[in-house]
Amino acid sequence: MRGKYYYTDSNSEKELVKKTMEGDPVAFTPLFHKYKAIFFSNIRKQYGEYYTMDEIQDMSMEFLGKISTRLHQYNPDKAQFSTWITAAMKNFMVDCYRKKIKTKKTKASLDGLPDVFKSKECTLNYIER
Repeated sequence: MRGKYYYTDSNSEKELVKKTMEGDPVAFTPLFHKYKAIFFSNIRKQYGEYYTMDEIQDMSMEFLGKISTRLHQYNPDKAQFSTWITAAMKNFMVDCYRKKIKTKKTKASLDGLPDVFKSKECTLNYIER
């Protein structure tokens, strides 16, 4: 073992997941710290140019929050915990990237419009007609 929260043994992780699902609030802590570091590292490596450090930290917290509420979906008979969480991590990163690109496109398309079309008053006047 390296570091305080570093687990390489898949059986240790399965046991921690089981304890967490049984209601032990402390059992998820080592998994949280391990996979927060992995998530942070992966997103910086793959999408570092698109996100600020604050956004990456927020995303890692959001991801781990979602995982902690969805542990019941993990099936230890199908895959190791690391495989399951890595797949979820990849999907989460892709979803976040898509949302960011979609937001940029929407904002860019509104930037090209004259100010008249952007105002709320114009929209309300049009609806009243």
